[in-house]
Amino acid sequence: MIDHSSGVMRAVEKAVNDFSGSTESMRSRGARHVKRGILKEHYDVVGQAMIKTLETGLGDAMTDELRECWIKVYGMVKDTMISNNYD
Repeated sequence: MIDHSSGVMRAVEKAVNDFSGSTESMRSRGARHVKRGILKEHYDVVGQAMIKTLETGLGDAMTDELRECWIKVYGMVKDTMISNNYD
């Protein structure tokens, strides 16, 4: 689980630093997820866990504005990983 969590955070970090440069990598990662039986619905669960983890770790520093930014970034990652990989 720790490895997966670290992988999620690395993917999100790449998206924050260079979204256009990591798009193909995210699509490929999404295709691997399909092969492993990951459902589209699982992405929402991971996103919720990520936001909860950030809220816990950042405490009062996790403002509403920052939360919305992280939700948008994760949404972009999720949408890119899902695109062209699920019917």
